[in-house]
Amino acid sequence: FAKIAPSLVLFVDEKGIAVGRNGSALMRGDKMADAYPSLTKSLESGNTMSAIWMNRQRQEQMLVSYAPVRNDDDQVVGAVVIGTPLNDERMTRTSQLTSGQYLVFGLLAEGKLEVIANSRQASAAVAEAAAAPEVATTAQSALSTGNVTTTAEKADHVFGASPVTGYAGEAGPVLVAPIPASLVGSLSGLLWPVFGIAILCIALVIVGGV
Repeated sequence: FAKIAPSLVLFVDEKGIAVGRNGSALMRGDKMADAYPSLTKSLESGNTMSAIWMNRQRQEQMLVSYAPVRNDDDQVVGAVVIGTPLNDERMTRTSQLTSGQYLVFGLLAEGKLEVIANSRQASAAVAEAAAAPEVATTAQSALSTGNVTTTAEKADHVFGASPVTGYAGEAGPVLVAPIPASLVGSLSGLLWPVFGIAILCIALVIVGGV
């Protein structure tokens, strides 16, 4: 997070109406609280909060945090909203800095897993398997228990799902990562190099003996 520049710095008034944002006159006067109820909760409670903004019509897809602003009488007069992008580039960077495995950020709602962003380094079969109902069931289990859960082998991979906590919203955010079910493609592929090295060693011993 320290190296991710905010794509949105927005100030809203106490009713959740946008007053202004960074680098653009867009959004000014927009009723942001109507589009994102979590912003209303933050303004009403006066507490900081984080949420996932997903709105196809507004073309917004980001992780945001709210910080209510108070006047001298300790009344909430608005809030500062900081948003960072939630896209494929971010997931790819996250994968590069962690396991290097294919990563999927999804939202689970009504038993279906919607893929929001992924790290783009999986085969078509694995990417298709990530959207399978079995993976959605695993994601639901992860959200219910708060722990990492895994699926049975699918497309030669085992899919693990982990809940992403701390974000308000109706849909549950999860991270899904497929891991190869076997580190070896086949048993013969593992044994032939061993036999080859053994034969080479025997040949060297014979040559050395002669």
